[in-house]
Amino acid sequence: MLLGKRLGLMCADASGPDAQLFQQAAKELGAHVALIPVPAEPPAEQAQQLAGIGRLLGRLYDAVDCQGLGPNAVEQLAAAGNIPMYAGLACREHRIFGLAQQWDAAEPLMDRWRWLVQAALLVTLV
Repeated sequence: MLLGKRLGLMCADASGPDAQLFQQAAKELGAHVALIPVPAEPPAEQAQQLAGIGRLLGRLYDAVDCQGLGPNAVEQLAAAGNIPMYAGLACREHRIFGLAQQWDAAEPLMDRWRWLVQAALLVTLV
């Protein structure tokens, strides 16, 4: 369903479980996921700097999951890039993980969590 979509994953550790979950969820739907390293020193949430980064990301990707950036920075990137920017969509701190824990089903937690991440991607990209 996301065949041809280009997603970005901005994170410090692409081999971490949260990053792996996002990549698996997106790739199962047919999307291509590019890894974007988080700068050693993230922008100090300066509007002008974040706007430039957001515009660039908006030209390159259909959506970006920003793992490890603050919600204010993600909002500014999204406004400038005019694409969906998720604030750690596949992170344990995101409310989707809480929903997966509450979901009363026999399937393993990781499957439920991945399905909810996929549902969020589909709702915002299709």
